[in-house]
Amino acid sequence: MENKPRVLTDGDVVDRLGKDIIILLQHHPFFAYFLSKMKKVVDTRVPIAGVSVINGDITLYINPEGYLRYRREERLFILIHEVMHVIFYHHLRKKNRHHGLWNVAADLAINQLIETKEAHMPIDCLRLDSWEKKHGFRLPPNLSAE
Repeated sequence: MENKPRVLTDGDVVDRLGKDIIILLQHHPFFAYFLSKMKKVVDTRVPIAGVSVINGDITLYINPEGYLRYRREERLFILIHEVMHVIFYHHLRKKNRHHGLWNVAADLAINQLIETKEAHMPIDCLRLDSWEKKHGFRLPPNLSAE
């Protein structure tokens, strides 16, 4: 009998997301609480995860293939990362800036702040050192997205 790859369902990612939020509740209750109040949408248009704030309603978008390919510690980092976009008001501070560049700047600012015992930055996340290697110039640490 041939082993076929398992196709991930929306239920798989929703189940895993719920379990990840429970782990955060034990170690980072602020982020868990914030996540528990967000609407969750499974969406393959986002690479891994994303957030939107529309009329005060916060939505977390999760791509099953993108999210579930990470280890638990990396998924926790991703969830904290998405919450930080909201608590730092990145959706309001963007103003008329280029969306892609603003998101890169916001990601670089956030990613410096998250590393904890339970949440580890995925290797493919934007980092100041990888930015310098790729683009040939150094960005100072600990600055805001602006």
